[in-house]
Amino acid sequence: MIPKKIQNAVARIRSIPNSAHKPYLIIFLEILVWVVSNRGQLNYYLDYELFLKGRQPSDYVKSSLFKRIEKELNSPEYFPILEDKYYFYKALEGNGFRSPNNLFLIDQTGIQKMESNRYISSDEFMQHNFDGFCKAVNGFGGRMIFQVEVKEKRLFLNKKEISVSDFLHYLGKQRYLIQDRILQHDDMKILNPSCINTLRLLTIRTGRTFHYYQGYLRMGINDSYVDNSLSGNIIVGFHRDNGVLMEYANTHENFSSQTSMGKHPQTKTVFKEYQIPYYKESIEMVKSLHQLFQQFFMIGWDIGITPDGPIVIEGNNITTLHAYQVLYGGMKTSFEDLATEYRKNLS
Repeated sequence: MIPKKIQNAVARIRSIPNSAHKPYLIIFLEILVWVVSNRGQLNYYLDYELFLKGRQPSDYVKSSLFKRIEKELNSPEYFPILEDKYYFYKALEGNGFRSPNNLFLIDQTGIQKMESNRYISSDEFMQHNFDGFCKAVNGFGGRMIFQVEVKEKRLFLNKKEISVSDFLHYLGKQRYLIQDRILQHDDMKILNPSCINTLRLLTIRTGRTFHYYQGYLRMGINDSYVDNSLSGNIIVGFHRDNGVLMEYANTHENFSSQTSMGKHPQTKTVFKEYQIPYYKESIEMVKSLHQLFQQFFMIGWDIGITPDGPIVIEGNNITTLHAYQVLYGGMKTSFEDLATEYRKNLS
């Protein structure tokens, strides 16, 4: 029985003209070397479309190289600084960066009102009308995020009415932040109005200099209220110098040019030549943000675009360059050069 991955590989290669791809023997040998050196990550070879003529596997940052640099330069002991949303937002607030308005912190000890920094009863909680999101303090990947609303003393979780006691029981032992809903820029709503569509912007520190390295736009589909690609949504690249979108978007599950889309599946907005509002302001913001978190060599920032400019949603420890290399090609030379410069400036 031929493995499904191999079947998919053959089908994808056969779908393009012979003149566009490498000879089958070369592809076979490259796949063998790739699978051995990347511990079976055949999908990455396919996602990068390394079977096309002119594409060299040696141009790409392999997982082993990335993990080695990440382990060396992004010290794990500092990860909680970004992972704990409560302290992360506190750091942003104390340094003047725009971030979502935190309303309540909920854990097993009770409901804490952030504005007054005091615990309140469930009855008092129900007196506050709001429309927002409930996020696990240590959640990631668009998971453990819920829509929550209190309206005229009625509580709704993901648009379904629920009692306060059942709501607290549902949250369990995790700590959660409740934040006001962010008002999205009208131009971003044109792409997708169901959630905040965010820029994932990667910054890298080389010493005293903080570089904007690369980024992409994440969008929700099928009325999803989160945009994260790990939650089944789509990503699209943009031109680094001006923030104009590229022609095609992909899903996280299928990074194939054969299945890419040129417009949003629900809104039908065409991606090509779409201008991201406040793009340059967003780039300047993330470079300044990285200066606040100087313990990190690289950070991935999630930035929303409001009518008044960019707003910080999250800072993330980067665990792969996979999506970036699918969208922009191999990054091995530039990534290694920045890592080398960082080592040199810290020695």
